[in-house]
Amino acid sequence: MARKYELMINEIRLIKDLSIQKMVMDTLEKAPEYFWTIPSSSTGKHHPPDEFKEGGKVLHTRRATKIADTLCESFDVDSYHHDIIIAATILHDICSNGYPGNNGCVVTGHGYLAGQVMRDAEVLKDINVMPTTIKEILDAASVHMGRWDVPFTPPHELAGLIVHLADYFVSRRCVNVDLEVNECPD
Repeated sequence: MARKYELMINEIRLIKDLSIQKMVMDTLEKAPEYFWTIPSSSTGKHHPPDEFKEGGKVLHTRRATKIADTLCESFDVDSYHHDIIIAATILHDICSNGYPGNNGCVVTGHGYLAGQVMRDAEVLKDINVMPTTIKEILDAASVHMGRWDVPFTPPHELAGLIVHLADYFVSRRCVNVDLEVNECPD
């Protein structure tokens, strides 16, 4: 039986630190079931139409990760922070409709709920990731909603800004992110 995280294996492989990779994979395995099936938008107001179907949230996450990776290159982000940003982008919406259940709509403050999944599933028990690194990942994920979260907490670190911008850009219908193309044209 395939593991759930294999749907995002290309994105996970962008993370160079194997301990962070494992933490992300283990967290994805314990993510609420709805994450793997819900559309990217509960209202249909935002996101491209191809994300309004089953698996749309995963497609949105994959696209956001590609944009985050591209923004990291643009900002010349070092390897450590690149791993933090990619991990945060992959995990930013795993509990978008709450944890553990699915109430059918996005809940405020859901960026931090990935940490609850990690704690409840004891993901961190056998992982060799520093607590400060985990905090940086969760902090970056927690500000991804920008001004649309309550309470509004603007990103104060580059990692949070990149996660927010990646999430914002791929939720706009005017932006098309082709996962099959390896590079953006110059």
